Amino acid sequence: MTFLVRARGHISPAEVDEPKVSIEQNTASITISVKEGPRTLLHSIEVSGAVSIPLEEIQPLISLKQGDPYNEVDIADTGQGSQTSIMKGDSLMPW
Repeated sequence: MTFLVRARGHISPAEVDEPKVSIEQNTASITISVKEGPRTLLHSIEVSGAVSIPLEEIQPLISLKQGDPYNEVDIADTGQGSQTSIMKGDSLMPW
């Protein structure tokens, strides 16, 4: 449940209630109440350490934008996506 709340940009859920299970006529219903808490947005995205690669070549590989909800999966995907490019000379070549 925490993963789903974080995926929507809520790093710290304010409150997660214990699951409530109701069983009627051979079916079960499970209810989990979540108060999401404040949403966390990306304030800025910075690139550092890329000495020989122009920023103009790196920026298109970054799908994150200022104001996007914080999402650990999107951040990991952006890092992984930029790492799946190979360097040839001073330019990036996609696989």
